[in-house]
Amino acid sequence: MDKDTKNIIGLVVNVILPGLGTIIHGERRRGLTQIAGIFMAMLFVIIAYIFPPIEYIFTTTVFIVIGSFVSFLVWIWALLDGVAFVQNREFYVFKNLK
Repeated sequence: MDKDTKNIIGLVVNVILPGLGTIIHGERRRGLTQIAGIFMAMLFVIIAYIFPPIEYIFTTTVFIVIGSFVSFLVWIWALLDGVAFVQNREFYVFKNLK
């Protein structure tokens, strides 16, 4: 498989599951960090639905908002990585995750 095809596949997979496309591209540490971020954000939302405290609706809302916001940020990060791969540029949000 040539590099351009691998980069396009990485972008498409990053849209579906952030981090997996980054791993496919060859950036393992950064991809695992993105996957961990998505799962941590999903954990916030799952906790809010599993333990819905009736007296503390505000807490449930905060957990859902935080989880959604973090997952959105990680998804955008993975999407920007995928676009940078297709354009054959280096894009690093965190320099030490090369």
